[in-house]
Amino acid sequence: MKLRLLTAAVALPIVLGAVWLGGVWLAALAALAAALGAREFCRLTPPGVGSLPAFPAMLAAAAFPLAAWYADGTGEYLLYGGAVAAAGAAVSLAWYWRRPAGARTALGGLLLLAAPLYAGLLLAHGIAIRSIGETAAGGEELGRAWLLLSLLVVMAADTGALAVGRTIGRHPMAPRISPAKTWEGAAGGMAAAIAAAMLLGLLLDLGVAVWQQAVAGAVIGLAGQLGDLLESRLKRAANAKDSGALMPGHGGMLDRLDSILLALPAAYYLLRAYGVGG
Repeated sequence: MKLRLLTAAVALPIVLGAVWLGGVWLAALAALAAALGAREFCRLTPPGVGSLPAFPAMLAAAAFPLAAWYADGTGEYLLYGGAVAAAGAAVSLAWYWRRPAGARTALGGLLLLAAPLYAGLLLAHGIAIRSIGETAAGGEELGRAWLLLSLLVVMAADTGALAVGRTIGRHPMAPRISPAKTWEGAAGGMAAAIAAAMLLGLLLDLGVAVWQQAVAGAVIGLAGQLGDLLESRLKRAANAKDSGALMPGHGGMLDRLDSILLALPAAYYLLRAYGVGG
């Protein structure tokens, strides 16, 4: 536990500082995280597939956050990032298909294509949120406020689910994917997510009504829990406890990004539905 808290004490100020500064600082941090996540994804493979060529997938994954920053959060980042990702995918597949017939599979090829999308494209939505250039009535930068809310709500949901699940959790939610998760813990996580969104709405000028803040908490909290389950499913298929050992006490990069990767797109498209950021 001490090691886990020490790692969090080092990593959290870096992440929050990058979110506050935005621009190239956040894009560079997100690109690094995406590349490391893609590397772990290429090693988190089912038996019979073997490790996949990670380097091109890492470049392709990093391209998405950088493209989102370059395009200033507009939809054009899909074009820029997609072009680099397509090139990386082509190199990855060519590299992979040079293996002997018995050492390559169709599933391996699909996983190579999925790696930059999972670790890079999903994470790039955080850059798109931060790039929202509007300001609320009180002068708060909406992009910064909403990205902070998205990340902090995910943290609150994770903490609430863990605390409630350990205290009163009795009914397994997905025993074949993640035996420790319970329906009680999931409910606690959702309650914590909504409460965190409402509290942050008092501290941050989000430019939307109170009920919309509550809906955002629920949507982000639900997406975060689904992201956690998705990564647990990947680890279960690979017979792995953690995605890696990069972060002492926490596991790998994907173990820290799992909830965030689905929460960020959910927050981004909810903001679009609200009319925030065009």
